[in-house]
Amino acid sequence: MKSFQRKKSIVDSLFLLLLFGAFLLSALFIVLFGARIYQKTADTTNRNFGLRTSVSYITEKIHQMDSLDGVSVLPVDGTEVLRLTTVAETGTYYTYLYYYDGYLKELTASESMTFRKENGTDILELQDLTIKQISPSLLYFEVTTKDNEETAFFVSHTRGKEAN
Repeated sequence: MKSFQRKKSIVDSLFLLLLFGAFLLSALFIVLFGARIYQKTADTTNRNFGLRTSVSYITEKIHQMDSLDGVSVLPVDGTEVLRLTTVAETGTYYTYLYYYDGYLKELTASESMTFRKENGTDILELQDLTIKQISPSLLYFEVTTKDNEETAFFVSHTRGKEAN
């Protein structure tokens, strides 16, 4: 008995080679497509980071205050500066939040020290920050990130004895 065995031809080899090439090409397109989606997601996340971080940072600093009169906005050299006042056993301390030289900055100093904008610690790179005090318990902020993303928000501060 003879077993039936077909001879391999060049067409069979080319077909397998073409099939393997098609598989490699489709795998390459899937990887490139996935990389593009990942890059867009990463870019969006980075753009939103500046906005969300600045809003959260400013909001949490204000909400940490124990008294309504501890939050004020002062004009200093043409810049609006948010001043948060803390009274402790050792004296009165001010925390300043402001925009200077491309950054949201923070400076904490005792009452006896002179405020100088260049002494603050860089918190977040920004393009601009506007601060306005609408009422003793309501503040308005406009933030523009380094990527030119903009947002505006209000922060209400009603903690402490004065809010009751």
